[in-house]
Amino acid sequence: MIMEKVGIKKETDITSNTRRQ
Repeated sequence: MIMEKVGIKKETDITSNTRRQ
């Protein structure tokens, strides 16, 4: 379950970075 949370966080970070750019 922890691994899934990490994966979701990474996807969220990538989405945030894309929106910033």
